[in-house]
Amino acid sequence: MPRTRIRPVLKVLLWAIIGFFPGDDATAADTDKTPADESALMSPAEAKELEQLLNFRIPIWETILTIQSGAGFRDNVALSTVQSSSSALINNLLDISIFRLPTNGWQFFVLGSFEDTRFLDRNPVDKEQIGLLAAVLKKEIPNGWEWESAAQYFYQNQVIDLSTSVQLPGTLKVEGHTLVGRTALTRHFDKPYSLRAELELDRQNFAAPIDDYWEAIPRLRLTRHYGRRNEANLSYQASHRPYDHRAETGSTGMDVVGTRLEFLLHRTELGWRHYWDTRQRWRTDLRISRDWNQDNGGGFFNYRRWRLSEQLAWRRDRWETSAEFVWFNYDYPLQPSGRPDGSPRRRNDYVASLRVDRSLTEKLKLYVKWDFEISDSNQPGGDYSATGGHAGLVFEY
Repeated sequence: MPRTRIRPVLKVLLWAIIGFFPGDDATAADTDKTPADESALMSPAEAKELEQLLNFRIPIWETILTIQSGAGFRDNVALSTVQSSSSALINNLLDISIFRLPTNGWQFFVLGSFEDTRFLDRNPVDKEQIGLLAAVLKKEIPNGWEWESAAQYFYQNQVIDLSTSVQLPGTLKVEGHTLVGRTALTRHFDKPYSLRAELELDRQNFAAPIDDYWEAIPRLRLTRHYGRRNEANLSYQASHRPYDHRAETGSTGMDVVGTRLEFLLHRTELGWRHYWDTRQRWRTDLRISRDWNQDNGGGFFNYRRWRLSEQLAWRRDRWETSAEFVWFNYDYPLQPSGRPDGSPRRRNDYVASLRVDRSLTEKLKLYVKWDFEISDSNQPGGDYSATGGHAGLVFEY
């Protein structure tokens, strides 16, 4: 059998790593050679390659930049319940992620995103914009503990449905700024379980006529980890939201002068994420939650809500596909629907989306995205639907 010989450059690199490399034809004299001795026997090209390998340094900071640009169409840009207005659109998205490699148990990363949608038929809506900037700092602590602190800024200028928290059904273009501060402590147990306690404080500022508010959210989550990156979790959170100026509402929907409205929401959620093959090409994310919202007035805004979401993701070679379906069910025990039979208000929302990406080169992709939304309410004037989509190119660097 012929002997296997190692190229001089790689042989010297192995010597530097493990201290010796007695090959099949090595002698005692060979093992006493130093990298300098070996480099003297190399050609100029091999010596340059060795120098590059020995001077290689893994960068501490890593940056990922994504630029997306596309065009499409939406059939109800204002989420109107009476007369929908359709428009062609141009969508542009910029994402940036900055990571620092973990050192001494510390991790740090920054995420930024800004999406701009321009409607070519500028009436009744000319544009929608969403921006996000978040910074996260983590620290691994001995004995299975982990501490995390995060700050986030969120900007929105878009049409949203306000009927869950205002007296009358309707949609409105809203501009708002949200500041979020969060700290969390996680305990990883020897068995495949972890327990996370979290406290979040939000400040929401809206342009008139929407009122501003504070929101405090303590959260507790128990997670069972299994397999490779699979997990199931159960969480509970309580959310307290006092408005700055908005008055309490009596059981008939009338404001109570001299008071200030507050919401208290309790949420229990079950989540399950699973990869269905060994190469982790198929993934599903299932979430089921139950909310109970109470106001501090006559209970006009009290509601119970179910939320069910299922996400499917698949990737292979040059293809990536993701699909999501979300269902919301609202039940207002004290708020009347306004129908002649006097029935309480009920509402079901359905949201679906589909996205397909196809890599053209290492850094360039083609994408197609479609989404659908429908609100079905027993309240007169509370129904609407919207469908839209866009396609274009994604550049990643």
